[in-house]
Amino acid sequence: MMGREEVRTRQNVGTPLYMPIEALLKNIYSPESDIFAVGVMYYELLVGVTPWECRSEKELIKKLATIPFSVP
Repeated sequence: MMGREEVRTRQNVGTPLYMPIEALLKNIYSPESDIFAVGVMYYELLVGVTPWECRSEKELIKKLATIPFSVP
């Protein structure tokens, strides 16, 4: 079984809309990052769009930090 160590890289790895805020801001990835991505995909399958619609990564970070998550 793998430990719960955080993994850091110099670049973001992944599609921003499916990344948690700690990955976007600090390049911190963990098993919880994968759970977050699966949650976003599940939301998208049910609703038809991702939870956040953004034109830039900066806008996405702002929305993740300030707008509460809700299911329509």
